[in-house]
Amino acid sequence: MALNESVKNKLSAIYGYFNEVVHDEKIVKQLVRAKSEVEVKQVLGGERVAND
Repeated sequence: MALNESVKNKLSAIYGYFNEVVHDEKIVKQLVRAKSEVEVKQVLGGERVAND
């Protein structure tokens, strides 16, 4: 699939971020405990959730 450079760079950044997330045990535990979409977004956005 051919992608222009700006899309490649954005995709690379996204993949890099999710790679960091799945290798961070604390974040993974917070995601597992998340009870709503809002909490998942908070964790992925770097916010602490109440059930930490």
